[in-house]
Amino acid sequence: MRDVPLVSIVMPCLQERSHIGAALDTVVAQDYPNERLDVLVVDGMSEDGTREIIREFSIRYPFIRLLDNPRRNTPAALNVGIQASQGEVIVRMDAHTTYETDYVTESVRALSETGADVVGGVCNTVPERDSVFGWPIALALSHPFGVGNAYYKIGHTTEQTRVDSVPFGCYRKELFEQIGMFDENVPRNEDTDFYHRVKASGGQIVLVPSIVCYYRARSDFWAFARHILRNGFIVTYFLKSGKIQFFYRHLVPLAFVSTVLLSAGLTAVHTVFLWLLIAVLSTYSITNFVVSLRVAIYKRNLRYLALLPIVFAVLHWNYGLGSLFGLMRALTSKELWRRILRK
Repeated sequence: MRDVPLVSIVMPCLQERSHIGAALDTVVAQDYPNERLDVLVVDGMSEDGTREIIREFSIRYPFIRLLDNPRRNTPAALNVGIQASQGEVIVRMDAHTTYETDYVTESVRALSETGADVVGGVCNTVPERDSVFGWPIALALSHPFGVGNAYYKIGHTTEQTRVDSVPFGCYRKELFEQIGMFDENVPRNEDTDFYHRVKASGGQIVLVPSIVCYYRARSDFWAFARHILRNGFIVTYFLKSGKIQFFYRHLVPLAFVSTVLLSAGLTAVHTVFLWLLIAVLSTYSITNFVVSLRVAIYKRNLRYLALLPIVFAVLHWNYGLGSLFGLMRALTSKELWRRILRK
């Protein structure tokens, strides 16, 4: 058994009473030897009963530990877990997600066989609950029209592939000694910053399709809309501190929204901007309809034809607006101008 690596699973959580039990059920069901697992659930001082559920699991399964995260953000939780970990391999997991029984086994195997610095798998998006918008939201978040070329979300590969990011990730612990820990000053999208540093150091990130998990997307329409707006904001806001929190695909909604707003604002100046506005909106609307129709036909559910165009529009428009707000905040930040003037 000594030749089986000790694996530390680090799972950040905050106010996850509705999901933490299901996530931990799939952790304890892993086919990886329990005596070679070190599970650290790092909680941001939840007050909704999350901690009580974790404690119940830790009593039944001694390899599960509850750690505190007073800073209450994800990168701080990850750092707490990594620093307290005993394993030579770190597998990051999410409390809003469930995992196939061979998730850890496949992650460790892939890390060894590929020689990559980071490996991860396919993250299938499923509804948090069965609601009117539940499946349309899940489908939009796993379609190329919705999320671009994020391979781990759209699942369009059956081969091991070098990528710019994977969900959650499996790493050798020594990687953090080489490139540093997660940046606790970036409360969201901390993995994007981390992956940029991995690639800047010459490291490789590999997607392995046999590693499979299931992310439970928000099924409430308004909660989804707010979440997407916040995600878009974070993408550009931290430019103020010199942090690149995006890949190029993340900027497409910003380009779309900016073009629409700028064209609309300049229609009074020249008719060419009116035609540009009509062309952009017409192209987007037609594409949205065609994609939604194809999904509805494939799923044999014409209800999606009515709901998916709305979900796609909110996904793109809110993300783009959030990015625009974030960019404006970044450009008016004293911190950014101090950095520029120092150069």
